[in-house]
Amino acid sequence: TKYSPTVAVIDEIENSNSIVSIHPNPAVDNIIKFDIANNTKDLNVSVIDYQGRTLVYKSFTRDSYGNQLSIDIPYLKSGNYWIRFEYDGKKEVRKVLVDAD
Repeated sequence: TKYSPTVAVIDEIENSNSIVSIHPNPAVDNIIKFDIANNTKDLNVSVIDYQGRTLVYKSFTRDSYGNQLSIDIPYLKSGNYWIRFEYDGKKEVRKVLVDAD
């Protein structure tokens, strides 16, 4: 597995302008699912561990995901992770719990 060499502290962003809804949280069945607002174009999604390592990076175009998308995570252990969404020149970070048991 290849990790990002960057270690960073990430503050969770929670606001009413959020374009993302994560469900279920905790994530189960080795899948993280997202609902995305209609006005978003291209979207980059990263799954980051608490050491700041990027474990998953995926790019999506509006035509490829509609309003919902998911990321398979069968190799992640149970624990807390950060999900970073990059879209339209903005970044949004959310915390998700993975229940791999």
